[in-house]
Formats: sequence, C-alpha cells, structure tokens
Amino acid sequence: MPQGDKYKDFTRYLKEKHLQGVDSVTIRFSEIEEVLGFPLPESTRNYSWVNDKTQSYALGWMLADFIVSKCDLAKQTVIFTYHPQRVEMLFSGTAAFTISSKKNSPRDDIPAPCAKEVLYYLDRWDNTEDYIAQEKALNKLFKQTYPHNDKIEEVLIKASVLNDFYSTNIFKIYWVAKHILTLQIDERLEFGDETLVDDIAPVTYQNGKIRKEYSFATKYCSHHHPKDFPIYDDYIKKVLEYFRDIDHFCAFKASDLLDYPKFKSVLCDFRLFYHLEKFDLKELDQYLWQLGKLKFPKKY
Repeated sequence: MPQGDKYKDFTRYLKEKHLQGVDSVTIRFSEIEEVLGFPLPESTRNYSWVNDKTQSYALGWMLADFIVSKCDLAKQTVIFTYHPQRVEMLFSGTAAFTISSKKNSPRDDIPAPCAKEVLYYLDRWDNTEDYIAQEKALNKLFKQTYPHNDKIEEVLIKASVLNDFYSTNIFKIYWVAKHILTLQIDERLEFGDETLVDDIAPVTYQNGKIRKEYSFATKYCSHHHPKDFPIYDDYIKKVLEYFRDIDHFCAFKASDLLDYPKFKSVLCDFRLFYHLEKFDLKELDQYLWQLGKLKFPKKY
C-alpha cells in the first residue's frame, strides 16, 4: 500500500471541504477517526501535529493541499488551512529555496540545538530580572486588564506599551491601533488564525503611505496567545538561517520568514528536526531569541 493510502478517506474529506468553499477546517481528533474508521496513532495525542511528508497520517491532509495551522492537544482539536503553495514547498524541499549540498562549517561557540540547550536558555530567561518584570506587566495588560480588541483606547494603550517595551520604532501608533480595531481580531486570535498576523502587518498611515509592521504584528498577537503566535524578529531570523546553512533542517529563503504561516511552519520544522517536540512555540521562541541576541548581536 503506498504511503498515505491508509488516510485517503480523510484526504477526500478535505478535498470536498475545499470544493464547498471551506478553506479552514476545525475538527476534533475523534471526528477525524470517524472519517477514517480507525484510531489515530497514539503519538498524535502526545505531540503537536506537524506537516511532515514522512509521516503517513500527515499525507492525509497534505495530499489535499491542506496544512496544520493549529493543534490543541488539551482540547484534542486541530485546524487545517488550505495552502497549496506551502504544501508544494514541503513536498519538493526546493520549491522556495535551493540549498547547496555543501554544508557550512559550524561555529565553535554555537552548540547544536537540543533539549539541554533549550532548557539552559529557558532557565536564563527565568533568571533575568528585566525580562520577567516586562513579561509580567505585558501579561497583565493583555490578558487581564484589556483582553479584548473592540475599543480604540484599549487597543491603543496595548499597542503603545508594546511599541515602547520592544522599541519597534512606530512613531504614529494611533494608526496601527485604528487598523487593528477595524479587523475585529478577537475571534481569530482565539482560534489561533495564523493568517491574522499578515493582515495586521500592513498599516496605512495618515499620509496614505503603507508600511509593513510585521514584527510588531507578531508581538501583538503573541501577547494574546503566545503558544499559537511565535514572535519574529531579526535575532530569530539569523539563528534560523544559521542552522539552515549548517544542518539543512528546512528549505526556505529570507522572504519566506516574512510570510507568517511559512515562518511558523519553519519553526515547526526546526522543532521536529532537532527533536524538540516537548517544547511549545513560546519556549522555542525564547530560546531562539536569546541565542540570536547573544551570538548575532546588532552592530550599531
């Protein structure tokens, strides 16, 4: 039996959804099992689902041109999103970027990613006074004081504090807040809709110019739902590119990281390649950011 045939009924199910005009499917694990007529592998209830063409169950959705955009193990639900371009990239490994067969030489001061390294940086984070204080303040602001995004004054104060704490250099923050308000983002945040970041990013300012506030958009979403929305910035970009060139963990180019679903998928590929499935995307984010800040400092 060809790999993936075992899950052909689920492939057919997703293809029918697409033909009906449904390109985002939220479904429970048990409902998938009803479609299949047999239980899913036990590992699917213990580890986040990834778009890995080597796994026969993943071919069940990838052959329908869908990818996993969110997996909630606690609720046993998964969101599939129609994304044929990303599927093509995952299958070919070279559709978006061709990696030379020659690997770069690793730096002696940068250890290979492993659980021990991630735990080291997570502990480092927990013992850095300013990081902890800032994180607590933002968590209180975003999750307790102003958890919703339906009032301009509440969106404005969250955007202003975020802009100041992260030094994202947005000088007319009101127009960013107004743009976020018009998008009515609360339901999409709750569902972990990763396409939301790319909708928040392009901001039209008073003078009519459009500026892409991509890193800010990842941070704004992340502070509402950190496990669903990892943060992008230059430090993380440099670390991902470094390990891409050293170990070829994933094929991507710099511009792919500025497409949020692709960026998140690259992070998931990184986690899978280095066997870091025990860590959520927030923890992976903290590890990569600190490593990048330490090993690839900005030159002013």
